[in-house]
Amino acid sequence: MKAIILLLSLGLFSCITAKPKLHKKKKHATSQTGSDPVYTPIPYDGSDPFGILINQADGAAATINTKISVQKELGMPYVRSTISLTGGPVNLNEYNTMVSNGFRVILNITYARQMVSGSTQVRTAPTNMTEYKSLLSNALSGIQPELVVIENEECNFTYYNMNAQQYLAELSAATEALHGKGIKVTNGGLTRTILSLLVYDDYRNRGMNREADDYASRCMQSDVINDLPELRNHAALQQRKSEMKQVVDGYKNIPIDYVNFHWYEPATEGTRNLTGQNINSVDMGAFKETVDYLRRTTGKDVISNELGQHSESPQIAQQMMQAVLDVKLPYAIWYSGDGGEGKAVAVNNGNGSLRPYGIAMRDFIKRMK
Repeated sequence: MKAIILLLSLGLFSCITAKPKLHKKKKHATSQTGSDPVYTPIPYDGSDPFGILINQADGAAATINTKISVQKELGMPYVRSTISLTGGPVNLNEYNTMVSNGFRVILNITYARQMVSGSTQVRTAPTNMTEYKSLLSNALSGIQPELVVIENEECNFTYYNMNAQQYLAELSAATEALHGKGIKVTNGGLTRTILSLLVYDDYRNRGMNREADDYASRCMQSDVINDLPELRNHAALQQRKSEMKQVVDGYKNIPIDYVNFHWYEPATEGTRNLTGQNINSVDMGAFKETVDYLRRTTGKDVISNELGQHSESPQIAQQMMQAVLDVKLPYAIWYSGDGGEGKAVAVNNGNGSLRPYGIAMRDFIKRMK
């Protein structure tokens, strides 16, 4: 009888401790083993990450009432607003109005004004960081934005005359000041055209040339693709890529809460090519690969405070929104405005009514709830 009990006990023990045989996934070749920080995913709670930034449509600037009407119709919880620290009194009127209407604000803070008399200003970084931190603290006295974005498109030479180290110094000072107030911080927004070149280079650096070429074919213009990898005919792109690589590397060491990037679809269409209006479906694989690159190389989670379209396709809008959910972005802010550098298309008409792709976005959000 004791022998039977002993055998039964050994059998039970082996059932508890035996491990199933695992099939290891084949790893891609890499020349950077151990060099990247570890990204630990933030548990995704399934909440609505979407928000909106409403600019002009049909040639008319959006009033605050139009913005509120469109935002409520879309059913998005977040809005994007902007203040500047110098060049005039800090204007929190829009921020306060959005908060009073129940929206949570993603707040861009620029050191200098972005627009003067309707023209984009080329700005510089602050040089006195003690003064800068004091300006930040005073501007945010008594308010608590959902998230603060430092500057806007930090590697966009149209907007800024500053190098990577100057921006990193500003971002580091801002992060210290804002974390002291319990406010989350992110960078200004890495633009798709230059960021995609970093992802392409990353594939090649890991010995994945075929994957690099495939990625490029899905998110770059043909004239850039034909100039890869050296970019001999795109000196400005090469310079901007170098600056962006430095800031991305710098984000590893600054305790920002997220890394922020901007993305428009169709991604293969540029500012000189309006055939994007004729494209009604896109492959969002390159978008997902870009998110993976940023998470893997910085060790931080990723957001976008500017997504948008070159097309009025309702299907593209929903494909983009689904991709946001697939990669679990905590925040995804849509740009609604006609024209601009990227030939964007607004989700709404000038009178505030939703265009077909705006209706598709509204319906997508309704299905989420």
